[in-house]
Order: sequence, then C-alpha cells, then structure tokens
Amino acid sequence: MELKWKMKILYDTNILIHINDPKELSPNLQSLLAIIREHGHQEVIHPASQKDIENDNDIGRRKVTLSKLFGYPFLPSPPKPDDNFISLVGPPTNSHDENDNEILYSLQKNLVDFLITEDKGIKNKASLLNLDDRVFSIEAALDYFNVMYQRFSPSHSLLRKMYAHEINIDQSFFDSLKEDYG
Repeated sequence: MELKWKMKILYDTNILIHINDPKELSPNLQSLLAIIREHGHQEVIHPASQKDIENDNDIGRRKVTLSKLFGYPFLPSPPKPDDNFISLVGPPTNSHDENDNEILYSLQKNLVDFLITEDKGIKNKASLLNLDDRVFSIEAALDYFNVMYQRFSPSHSLLRKMYAHEINIDQSFFDSLKEDYG
C-alpha cells in the first residue's frame, strides 16, 4: 500500500552544501534524495540557511551555492524562537547558533515534518526538546524511508517479478479471464 501523505522535509545548511557541492554525492545521499523525490515529498529550505551561506568568506563558492539554493522552495515567514525555546536550548553564541535555533524551532512548531542534518549541535538540541525522533542524519533518514517504503515480495519458484506490460496475455492461462471480462 502506497503512503499518500506527503511529508515536508527541511534540509539543514550542511545537507544543502553536500547536495550542491561540485563533488560526487555519497551513495547514501543519492539513495535518500531518490526515495524522497520518487515518493513526492516536499524538500524545503529555511531562510536561515541562506543567511548561513551568505556568511561564507569564499565569494565564488557563496555565489554558486546561493544560486543552487534558490532552486528549492523556502519556508514562508518562519517564526523566530521564543523565550521558552531559548531557555531550553540556551542562548546562541554566534550567528551560526542563531540560524540553527531558527531551523530547529521551525521543526518544533511543526512547519515541517522532519529535519535532515549532520550537525551534532542541532541533534543535541533536538534531544533536549524531545524532537530527536524527527531529526535525522543522512543515514538515519535513508533507513527510515527504506523501512517506510519496503515492499513484501513473496518468493516462490513459480513466481517471477516483472512489470505488467511484460506479461503475455495471449497465454492460455488468461483465456477464461478474457471470456469472463470480454
């Protein structure tokens, strides 16, 4: 049975950099992106990621990364972390922490279903907020989606997996079916 619920998946800045880096993608990231896109889930970016990338001192890399970033939909008008949130995770010590807090706060406020990150600081904060079941590394996200979309295929010596268009309906096996359904 195909899951019809389409999730909104937020990529942390470090994931965006992996995706848009001119280097080869890791096999796990390739597989993760394929399964997310195959099942029509929405990939979104937080405006804080744009701020993170704008702080990159390498002007050429910053320009290229920003151009690729704008190929994704942004979360519209995400809220700023409130005092209660800050009291739980601690005040930011720099602009990167501030951006991480904004990204994580969007998850806490359910603007997105999942956050994918390789940032250990965000994962630690997510644990403090009891959001760790919605914050995944690339590998954990791949495992999650693989389990979600695994299909049971019975095995038997007489069964062969094939596409419907590969079946020869002129075989005698289908004659009675053709008679019944015309």
